[in-house]
Amino acid sequence: YWALALNFFFFFNMPQFEKASAQVIPLNPANSYMILATGLLIGLSGNFDEGIALMERCRELNPSSPGWGRIVPYLKYYLAENFEPASNEALLVNTPGCFWDPLLRAAAFGQLGKTEEAREAANELLALQPDFAQNPLRYVHTLAPGDEAATLILQGLSKAGLNIAYA
Repeated sequence: YWALALNFFFFFNMPQFEKASAQVIPLNPANSYMILATGLLIGLSGNFDEGIALMERCRELNPSSPGWGRIVPYLKYYLAENFEPASNEALLVNTPGCFWDPLLRAAAFGQLGKTEEAREAANELLALQPDFAQNPLRYVHTLAPGDEAATLILQGLSKAGLNIAYA
């Protein structure tokens, strides 16, 4: 069911994604990784509250769960333009070597006008993904549910000093 959910998610078949993802956790309710991963996808599909609830359930089972479990709370705050709590969540993502980490920090710090922190995170992002500025939507759409969300993130990245185009 996890493989089905993942497939349906990445092919934007949300009705089938919802059906398959609903089967994942009941099959092994103690598997914290599956709870976290399912919560991430549910949150990225736009259902922030359910995704966050699953991520909190994962942290109850495994207090040392991966930092990427903070992405959905970040998005909920960020897309509501609550940039300060979003930046706090971004600091908890802590996924060295993954472009999501500095991307989230750069966008939030950019929106907050924290120029030094934003530029530092933007430089980390470019070090990890040198081609980011040539095709930012390719990377932003891996996190942002929809064009409005992507645009808001790109605005933050632009404020962080990245020379990128956005609509």
